[in-house]
Amino acid sequence: MTWVETMPLSDHMLILVAVAGGVAFSAIGWAYRAAAGAGIPTCHVAVGMGLAGVAWFGWRAFGTPDAPGVSAPPLVWIWGVANGLAQGCCVYLYQAGLRYGPFAPLWCAGNLSFVTPAVFALWFLGESLDWTQGLAMASAALCVVAAAMGQRRSAENGLAGGWKSWTIYPAMLCALVIFTGLCGAGLKHLAAVRHGGVPLNPMFNDCFMLGMYAALLAWVAVESALHGERPISRGRAFACAAAAGAGSVTGMTLTALVSRLPGGTGFAVISVCSVLAGSLVTSFGFGERRTGAWWVTVGLAAVSVVLFHLSSGG
Repeated sequence: MTWVETMPLSDHMLILVAVAGGVAFSAIGWAYRAAAGAGIPTCHVAVGMGLAGVAWFGWRAFGTPDAPGVSAPPLVWIWGVANGLAQGCCVYLYQAGLRYGPFAPLWCAGNLSFVTPAVFALWFLGESLDWTQGLAMASAALCVVAAAMGQRRSAENGLAGGWKSWTIYPAMLCALVIFTGLCGAGLKHLAAVRHGGVPLNPMFNDCFMLGMYAALLAWVAVESALHGERPISRGRAFACAAAAGAGSVTGMTLTALVSRLPGGTGFAVISVCSVLAGSLVTSFGFGERRTGAWWVTVGLAAVSVVLFHLSSGG
């Protein structure tokens, strides 16, 4: 256990911490949307996340007295790097998705991160889904369908880019669901593998996170150097990168803190607050159109994470 997981807080305080964690994660969505509105590529914003994550989790993995970094098995680093590359794909998908539709459905899809680990556990770890988790999976599928259908109606009304907006956009939503969930799949696998009689998760979580952020940083740094356009406003680019970095590291740290709550309560609160705060801020703050499908998408995303994390196996 790290000092974060052992802080003495009541369950009521931990709920407030979970709310703060969700709002912190939503800062990433705000940063991406604000950068897009200013013509700043999302890869520049993600550099801030990579730098902040490497600095914070690098210190936790190698700089503390009981640092686990030197003894972490290769499997931990492999999963971490793989997830970092997957998050790099998500950075690209957020930017590309904005060409075909609003940001809020993309953000909702990115927060359905329980789908991939649930399928991974079902197929590879021999776990089963209870009826509540099954409903959550169905709700997640309906969330993506609602977002896709809403975008299709916009395209038919001449508000988006024709057939591409209702074929490519849904594909991007599905890809976001898959890639964001790889982190949970990796952590589930590591929890099932033991090292000296102790599960790799949570023993080497800091190393996993360091590998993820390092791979993400390498991906977006190369992308920024080779293909990223020079920001119109360096000050705004720096502000967006700083907000994303602070939101990501703060959210990850608070997630570790609320893991002590019974069941999946803490994770449900974090995910719902991230969905709602990110969607509302990017919509009202940047004037995105809120149709009936928009509200259904956001609502189903919130219902999905609540059903899954509050189930008996969440």
